[in-house]
Amino acid sequence: MDRASCSKVADWHTGSREQQRETCRWCPVQLQCRSYALAQPPGPHMDKAGVVYAGMTDAELHEARKPVVLEFGLHRDLLLSSNQRMHWAAVASRVKQLRAKGYRAWLDAGQPRMGRAQIVCRIDYPDARERDAANWQPTAKALVDGVVGGINGRGGNLLPDDSDRYVSGPFVVPGGVIGRGKWRFILTIEES
Repeated sequence: MDRASCSKVADWHTGSREQQRETCRWCPVQLQCRSYALAQPPGPHMDKAGVVYAGMTDAELHEARKPVVLEFGLHRDLLLSSNQRMHWAAVASRVKQLRAKGYRAWLDAGQPRMGRAQIVCRIDYPDARERDAANWQPTAKALVDGVVGGINGRGGNLLPDDSDRYVSGPFVVPGGVIGRGKWRFILTIEES
């Protein structure tokens, strides 16, 4: 099992740390298992004999745990707001376009995968007017749906599903002013 995830437990990543450790306790390939290595607390990831988990150095493990940051430059005509009153077909068209952008960003990021994640969406505005960042939650949600579920919404891309079991967020926070007439949505996705 060279740098592979655990094949003995289908939902290994969704289990609690205690369940994971109990599953791994008697596993004969524990030190070669990527899932086990990534579940270890930060710090030196060496066993007593000095063998590196899953053939990964500390730097490689740190890199594997790094948050995924996806940036989207969006035109005003594509945004969805909680305050908008639009025909359902117009909303569906925008959601479809936003999901496609999210999916393409996931592909461009190298198709990362996680077991459970916390997602924060920072919004940079085109001007300095007063705004309520929480009103742009529908836009953030459509982007996250594309990242997690792809265009068709079946799931299994970044995370197994976008339910509360796998995702905390997206939490929408205000950013700065970027100008140029575009809005910038930045998704920061950290494994939790």
